Amino acid sequence: MSDRDDDDSPFFHRGDSPDLNSRILLTAIISLSVVVVVVTMLHVYARCILRRQARRRAAIRDIGLITRIHSDEPPKRGLESSVITSLPILVYKGLENHGRVDETGPESQECAVCLNMFEDGQMIRVLPNCNHLFHAECIDKWLGSRSTCPICRHEVEPGPTILPLPRERVLG
Repeated sequence: MSDRDDDDSPFFHRGDSPDLNSRILLTAIISLSVVVVVVTMLHVYARCILRRQARRRAAIRDIGLITRIHSDEPPKRGLESSVITSLPILVYKGLENHGRVDETGPESQECAVCLNMFEDGQMIRVLPNCNHLFHAECIDKWLGSRSTCPICRHEVEPGPTILPLPRERVLG
């Protein structure tokens, strides 16, 4: 092999070698610079967005649209025990004995709180506004922490006087 064969090889361009290396180096530097600039811009943008959201939350909190976490009065949780005990209670003897028509199928024979079926002789409560049935123990615990019906979310508010209905007597 002669020196001339090495000169004709496409991999060994002695005259172009510094020019090619400098182009690769320049391309790498420009690419890296673009990546650094883009990441910096994203960082600044994210900081601006987070600051704007924090200012909005502070403004909403200041005008009172959001209740303060550390307010003086605790939030309303459930019903008072006197209200819970004033709700109608009865002994379960099947739906036909309570004057209710079985419109909803088997779900009406199931406590929506504990998901157990009602059995004869169990104490159940009837919510006055919606007439849904629950085990007395289950609904008492539920109403201690919430003030709505577990099924329809209707507020449980007994009237000023609760008149006994025919289904509220102990059958047996």
